Amino acid sequence: MQIPYKPMLRFATPVADASGNRRGILILNYLGKIMLDEFAAASIGLSDDIMLLNAEGYWLKGKNPDDEWGFMLNRPITFAGRYPDVWLRIRRSEQGQWQAPSGLWTWRSVYPLQSGTVSSTGTAAAAGPSEARVTSQGYVWKVVSHVSNDQLAALGARTTSRYAWIGATLLALLAVLSWLLAIALDEQSRARRLLERLATTDGLTGLANRRFFIDQVKQYWGSYQRRPDVPVGVLMMDLDHFKSVNDTHGHAAGDMVLQQFGRILRKSLRQTDIAGRIGGEEFCVLLRGSEVEGARIYAERVRRELEAEQIMIGEARLAVTVSIGASAFMPDDSIPTAAMQRADAALYRAKAAGRNRVELAESIPQT
Repeated sequence: MQIPYKPMLRFATPVADASGNRRGILILNYLGKIMLDEFAAASIGLSDDIMLLNAEGYWLKGKNPDDEWGFMLNRPITFAGRYPDVWLRIRRSEQGQWQAPSGLWTWRSVYPLQSGTVSSTGTAAAAGPSEARVTSQGYVWKVVSHVSNDQLAALGARTTSRYAWIGATLLALLAVLSWLLAIALDEQSRARRLLERLATTDGLTGLANRRFFIDQVKQYWGSYQRRPDVPVGVLMMDLDHFKSVNDTHGHAAGDMVLQQFGRILRKSLRQTDIAGRIGGEEFCVLLRGSEVEGARIYAERVRRELEAEQIMIGEARLAVTVSIGASAFMPDDSIPTAAMQRADAALYRAKAAGRNRVELAESIPQT
């Protein structure tokens, strides 16, 4: 093991190709020392004994560096073991203060995980089981201050009013320190959000990638099974003659076409809708609250907007069109992608009928 120790906060996500096949893992390492140094710098002058503990009572940052990160090194020494009575009170409350025989203890809880995220372990073990999950509300750190009896005496805390003033001041200072720690943790949040974007977004169009989109199809379908009165329209889209764009003008031109179509889709979506790039020039859109006729109207609007778009490739103006098949979730669908399959069949009919048109799935009743 490298000495001095360099604890890492590690984020990882699978990476998939355009077809949704997993091709590898993207790992981002965040050096824990950066965050802890900021914590230590922020605590200077607040107290001689400011510490940061994890949920199991191990030191992440403490007065004695040998006590830190004991859970990674299989060390039995913990704050919880050294101060069991104090830890019992700290563990059970969000914040507080207690005059113990060893001095005045003040603490406040900090939640390092972004709301809605989970930790893959959250255990004291260095290699906890990967199936373990701790939610953002269950993953907690404790910022703790200790002022010894000798320090209290030196401060002149011999009267009740003086003691109350010192206690209130420590609580306020810990609130400030917790806020400063939250700022340091924001860098982790930015790294996490970057990973989320890489894991769920198609880098070229800004739409959902195939893997994330299929996950969303399953979620939309699950909601529809519970609330079949809320329809979900489904559109399959394919850019016409896209291969000839690449062959004639180059792949950079093809990328410009994909980006422009992605912009058209993104600006036309409501908050309840989602669009994804599920293949090279293939796209799919889910429209919550839309019957197949509403999906057709939306599709026609997108088709006309792309048809009217003039994409500049050097000195040339490139006209691009799209063929679209429209369907909707049905109560007797047995799999989440059934509507996509119907929309795909309608898309092929649109291609066969001359392209640049919208076709409805044959099995959908017309209203």
